[in-house]
Amino acid sequence: MSSPRNRLLIAMSTLTIFLLLTSLAFAAAFDATASVEPTAQYLNDTTGVVFTFTIENTGTSASIGAVEIERPSASWKVIECPLAPVGWRSQDSSTK
Repeated sequence: MSSPRNRLLIAMSTLTIFLLLTSLAFAAAFDATASVEPTAQYLNDTTGVVFTFTIENTGTSASIGAVEIERPSASWKVIECPLAPVGWRSQDSSTK
């Protein structure tokens, strides 16, 4: 017969593995990837740059309902959001 300490260790290990597997499954259910082009912005650029953001739903249980993109700092100026995917609408503010 195993000691109470060994049984406790086995129970804790089993619980840890269960929680890890559950959290991995949950994370995969709600997941997305994102990228931005261009990847560089130079100082003192007076003409400005249009950034294109690509967001892809890689989860398995739900679609993406909204995306919020915030400027990195107050030194950046948001002018407009010219395009949105079909069926979406864009809304810009001074910081997003």
